[in-house]
Amino acid sequence: MKWLIENNTISALDFNGSNLIFPWGIEFADSSSFYSLQEGIGLRYREFEKSIHFDQRSYRMDTRIEMCEGKWQLQLDDKIIDDQTILRSAVATCLEDAYLMDFVLRFRFNNQYFQRGTIAGRSYTHQNTNVYYQFPTDSVSLDGEKYAVGIKLLDYQSPMNFSPYLYLRDHFDEWVVHARLLPDLPEKTVIKLCNPWYDTKPLPQAVSNALLRIPGLKNALMYRCERKPYRGKIMRRINPQAIPIGRVEAGTKLSWKVQMKVRHAS
Repeated sequence: MKWLIENNTISALDFNGSNLIFPWGIEFADSSSFYSLQEGIGLRYREFEKSIHFDQRSYRMDTRIEMCEGKWQLQLDDKIIDDQTILRSAVATCLEDAYLMDFVLRFRFNNQYFQRGTIAGRSYTHQNTNVYYQFPTDSVSLDGEKYAVGIKLLDYQSPMNFSPYLYLRDHFDEWVVHARLLPDLPEKTVIKLCNPWYDTKPLPQAVSNALLRIPGLKNALMYRCERKPYRGKIMRRINPQAIPIGRVEAGTKLSWKVQMKVRHAS
């Protein structure tokens, strides 16, 4: 197994002559900012003192990030353990009291090699639904005619008001797998308009609060784009969804340790 490190990410993974992945990364967001390890993807943040070191079997990154609602130190440590296994570890340290939507370790796989995905005992074929099949579980598997992949959550750290989830998503020509910390005791809920012209920003908080008091609207909009993506032309252009935002105190650490193992299909 060999990887290619390009544009700050594990961008290719060669297993017996087949590139099984699209670029991997790490992501997190607050009400307005969105950080992505993949260049050109994030929104409304600044990065300082970034250092990256990698070779054929290890990749380490350390950076400081200023978001709209907080400052963070982010460390990533990825390793090829053997010819079948990669271990990915990430730690985000909160440098000042902050708000957080989620903290994500991101995997992407080419669906050319994997026709079926399984999570929490449920199996899905790739149909480009773009639905987040998300569960409080510790493993995801992908299966194809030639190869199989298992992703296993080994360890995590989070504040008491956040909980860990894995999700599986069939999107265009890929399977997306996220290890994702989400707030289950949110400090506030915002309505974001997830479209290019509004640039995935939240409505003013007073407007969000007023709209979310309308009976039934909060439940209808909660993670709507993830649960049931809009299909109509008008709603796809607006693309509203309600997003819970948790509070994180300065000094708090959030972390992931996730193993990916690939093998020949039996």
